[in-house]
Amino acid sequence: MELRAVVDVPGGSGGAPGAPWACHASTLLPLGGGEALVAFFAGSHEGEPDTRILLARLRGGRVESLRAVADGPEALWNPVLFPLEGGRIALFWHEGNEIARWRCLLALSQDGGASFGAPRELRGRDGHALGPSRNLPVRLSSGRIVLPNSREDGPWRVMMDLSDDGLATIEEGAEICYDDPAADLKVQERVEVSEQSFAGRGIIQPAPWEDTEGVHALLRSTFGQVLRIDSTDGGRSFGAPYPIGVPNNNSGLCVAHDPSRGDTYLVCNPVPGNWGARSPLSVLRSHGGGAFETVFQLESGPGEYSYPCAALDGAGGLIVSYTLNRSAIRVAVLAL
Repeated sequence: MELRAVVDVPGGSGGAPGAPWACHASTLLPLGGGEALVAFFAGSHEGEPDTRILLARLRGGRVESLRAVADGPEALWNPVLFPLEGGRIALFWHEGNEIARWRCLLALSQDGGASFGAPRELRGRDGHALGPSRNLPVRLSSGRIVLPNSREDGPWRVMMDLSDDGLATIEEGAEICYDDPAADLKVQERVEVSEQSFAGRGIIQPAPWEDTEGVHALLRSTFGQVLRIDSTDGGRSFGAPYPIGVPNNNSGLCVAHDPSRGDTYLVCNPVPGNWGARSPLSVLRSHGGGAFETVFQLESGPGEYSYPCAALDGAGGLIVSYTLNRSAIRVAVLAL
């Protein structure tokens, strides 16, 4: 694996007077031909009501355009891009100053991301938000869309919402919980996140994929390790979470699966401890369902390199976007 290209997307401009304009939580959608869309939230600080969703179009190894596509009276969070039939593009994001009471919104583009229609709120039982909490949905071989969701009102837990009609309707998934009473939940390092987050305990932000054995997902956790869940019924039910032997610093991770090679790629900070350092940022690979092993180091110096999003680019490469010290979103293209 080797680095083919790197593009840095600036965090935008504006924000409170005298405050930096920070950015975080990117999502990406390769469009082919070296073109891609990258979305993220930006504002004076994570969780502040001046945050908005920015969308960048990358073409030919540079940032062709950057614009705001969503704004609101409260904080915006964690956009997710996803392709639909007929060339449509779905853009999800969350709104709300309180993470525990997030609302998930969905807007559709009919013109390749040049514009988006009016958003609709995705709401399930008891008013809980439906849809992906941070990671990319996956379209199964059956056509079903699995939307990786999680909640932080109380114990952190995950669920897989499902759609069998191209997101016209979404079925709320069953909650999956995990706890380790013996785990040391001491904060290892103070990072630039919302103060609401530090009290959490459990699992969130599943990263799903499908292979010949079924549907699987890796989970961010507060217990210093990456956990995994598996399904043999198309994502409708999952077994109990279990560790895979990879450290996790209670920060975002992502997965991309290459069915042609039988390889699954995990991008994460392989750092133990609750709220551990967000460096290094590494690419790990599992071949044929085996153990994950590090195959490339994206970043290893001091700083924050976090919340990656990864996808195959259709040209023999893996494209990864991630937070670069809250000042930019870095997009790296790796040759497989």
